[in-house]
Amino acid sequence: MDVGVGYELQHDLLVRPGFRELVDIAVDLVSWDNDLYSYRKETFDHGAMHNIVRALADRHQCGLDEAVRRYTALHDAWVERFLALEARLAPTLTPEGARFVDGMKDWIRGNIEFSAVSPRFREDLLPAP
Repeated sequence: MDVGVGYELQHDLLVRPGFRELVDIAVDLVSWDNDLYSYRKETFDHGAMHNIVRALADRHQCGLDEAVRRYTALHDAWVERFLALEARLAPTLTPEGARFVDGMKDWIRGNIEFSAVSPRFREDLLPAP
């Protein structure tokens, strides 16, 4: 993200444990949100074998509604963890580091916005599972 918009983060920041965790949480959230939005398509295409919603349903031996509730609780806890880490790290970040964190937040939100309107995930274009 940094190089793509014209700056480069210092290596010591990228490997700092708290910052690394922040990046990992952002990656998780984007991946998980994609799984939520793509669940129906993936179920139609190939049984949603590698999808967090399906994994939660299988692990907890529950139906889709309960799996989505569990997903939502997990997602919300991860967002809270991201925001807490961001607040803890903010005073120690360089301007580039703060810009990178803002970029991760934009990425998380942008992924949701894209998924909500993308024809790839439109249920009216998919047959019923």
